[in-house]
Amino acid sequence: MISLDHRFRQGDSPQVIWPRCFRYTPLGTLLPRRIFLAEPDCEKASARGHLLERYGYEVLSCCDILSIKKCFEGMAQHANCRKFVNLIMCDVRVLDENLIGFIQTGQTNPEFPPLLLLSDSSFTPSQNYSDLINSQGTLRGEINAHEQVLLVRQWAPYSC
Repeated sequence: MISLDHRFRQGDSPQVIWPRCFRYTPLGTLLPRRIFLAEPDCEKASARGHLLERYGYEVLSCCDILSIKKCFEGMAQHANCRKFVNLIMCDVRVLDENLIGFIQTGQTNPEFPPLLLLSDSSFTPSQNYSDLINSQGTLRGEINAHEQVLLVRQWAPYSC
C-alpha cells in the first residue's frame, strides 16, 4: 500500500503529484486494478488496504484530510483520471462541500472512476452528501471481508 500523504506535505500541486504516482505500467498477465482509498483512520485504511492487496489490487491511500482534498482536486482536473485509478473508496466522514465539489466536477467526465462510499453503523451524517454525488454504493464496515471484496470486484474487475 502506498500512502500519498507525505507527497502532499512536500508542497507540490495535485496536478503534479497525481500523475507522477502512476507513471509506470505494471507488468504481468493481469493488470492490477488501482484503488484510491480516502480514509481518515490510518489503522482502518491499513487493514482495508492490505486486505485488498491480498486479492491483487494496488492501493494508494490518504489519511490526512488536506491530502485527501488535494487528491480529489487532482483527479477532478485530469480528463484521463481512469487510467490512473480504477476505483475510489471514500469514507463518508471526510465529505464536505469542497470535496463534494471536486467529486461533482470529476463526475462530469465519463472517465472518472466509480466511487464507493465507506461507512459504519455508528456514523450519522448531519447532511446527506451522498444525494449530491453519484456513488455506486456504500460499503458498510459490518459486512465480512469476502462480501467487501465482491463489491470491490464488481466495480474494479481485473483486465487482461
